[in-house]
Amino acid sequence: MKLILKFLFLIIILSACRQSTEPEDDFKLPDVPDSAEVTFNNKGWAEIKSFPNNVIYENIRLVEAANEKTAWVSDWDISIIYKTENGGESWKKIEPPIKGNMFYMEALDSLTLWIGTQVGEILKSTDGGYNWVLQHDSYFINYIEFFDSQNGIAMGDSPLSNEAPIEIIHTTDGGSSWINKNSQLYGFTTNMAVSFSDPNNGYMRITESSSILRKTTNGGENWSEIRPPIGGQNIFTVVALTPSIAIISQSLPSITTDGGVTWIQQNLPTYASRFSKVRNNQNYLFTIAGTVHRSVNSGRDWESIDTGISTLWQSISTPKENIIWLTGKFGNVTYKVL
Repeated sequence: MKLILKFLFLIIILSACRQSTEPEDDFKLPDVPDSAEVTFNNKGWAEIKSFPNNVIYENIRLVEAANEKTAWVSDWDISIIYKTENGGESWKKIEPPIKGNMFYMEALDSLTLWIGTQVGEILKSTDGGYNWVLQHDSYFINYIEFFDSQNGIAMGDSPLSNEAPIEIIHTTDGGSSWINKNSQLYGFTTNMAVSFSDPNNGYMRITESSSILRKTTNGGENWSEIRPPIGGQNIFTVVALTPSIAIISQSLPSITTDGGVTWIQQNLPTYASRFSKVRNNQNYLFTIAGTVHRSVNSGRDWESIDTGISTLWQSISTPKENIIWLTGKFGNVTYKVL
């Protein structure tokens, strides 16, 4: 009996020595809980701790929200989406049946969602992102905007060739069919440099000249040139609120209220990297310009909104006048109900 006890004791000692001498991993990402209670900082912004930032680690450049509880996030370099239905307490992984990486998301409500990819696919979901139908497959999809459940517009280009025509495609049946109206413009652009206020009126900056805007009043069939007389800086971002009101961001943002004839620089501290409209309310507009800013008079005046969070914000979604979702570098996801 004593011999058996000595043998067992020797095994335990040797096992402990072996464990203590095993090398540790050089680096290990922190474990992210399946769910975590969302708290709010002293500025009223959600502190979301449950997002799996070991999956989307560097950037979260896509966010689309339906309300303060439901939002989808993704990035340009991946083909998956993460969705929360409880304000960020937990996230569900969604894998759309796509060939390319994600590049654009457009939500009409908590169930209806369109996505565009880098290889030209447009897919629609009517159950919040779990099942998908392929609606279009052509050029790199930079932009999708729906004005109601049936009427929408999208832009596709060929980033490898200036000699390919840009697609300005329209739908009047929720995306079941799309018609290309452009035959005049060639080249390519970015998702921030095209915006329509309605199916007919829109603005676009293409790469052949980054200081010239193109404007259409017939859905993209014809385009006129606009040369804002505010210097030769590159036009980075464009947003159209009405046929007459549009804003461009160069070194500083500028607004037109007469369809591009005259432009006035705005009282923002730096260039605006993203604009976010509120559906069916042209008065409300949000932007990321270093920090978050809001306008309640169609971009004529701006007020700063402090998040209390230090990061580089990458994307913004404002499904209603009083709801803001933000995503950024290093896994930052937050929202606020104003």
